[in-house]
This record gives sequence, C-alpha cells and structure tokens, in this order.
Amino acid sequence: MPELTRQELVERVIELRKCEWSKRESEVLIAEIEKDVPCPFAHVQEYAFHTDLTAEEVVEKMLAYKPIAL
Repeated sequence: MPELTRQELVERVIELRKCEWSKRESEVLIAEIEKDVPCPFAHVQEYAFHTDLTAEEVVEKMLAYKPIAL
C-alpha cells in the first residue's frame, strides 16, 4: 500500500520543480516518489522535469504507468 497520498505526490513533484535541491537531495525526493508509483526512477525524473504537464498531470501519468511485458 502506498505511503504517500496523491496530494503528497503532487507536492513532491512541485518541490522537485523548484530546483532548490542538491543532486543528492533531488534523488532522495525522486526515490520517495518512485516507491509509491509503478513508474521507474528515470521516468519519474523525466516526467517531473522534462514535460509541460502540471504536477497533477505528472502524478496521474506516473500512477497510470504500465511496464511493458516481454
């Protein structure tokens, strides 16, 4: 069961986007998010920083992520 609520995930994305963190601190925040979404670290980082989506849309995209079954 996830530890962070949807709203807490949104707040983490907003915090990440402020860019007030060292690289290590950003990695810790991303890891916190990653443990509560089915999305891997690289995708969390990409969605949070490299899209024009709102924080809410980023969280929706991360929660909707489905890994490709090989």
